[in-house]
Amino acid sequence: MIISPETGKVEKILSFAELVPDEDQLQSGDSVMNGIAFDPSSGSLYLTGKNWPVLYRFEFKNIEEFPH
Repeated sequence: MIISPETGKVEKILSFAELVPDEDQLQSGDSVMNGIAFDPSSGSLYLTGKNWPVLYRFEFKNIEEFPH
């Protein structure tokens, strides 16, 4: 979700379901997406998950470029 810090309202809902690694790459059924970080200096969004073998990095120029 993207939440406006000014209003507290949800502006966009993001789905990254297609990034979940294949079952054979995961170690257990609890290998869920749970690592999310944003670096404002670079505009990068980082995503990973518990027991995931990968870390995804996304760069967006502005909020309008986020998928929805």
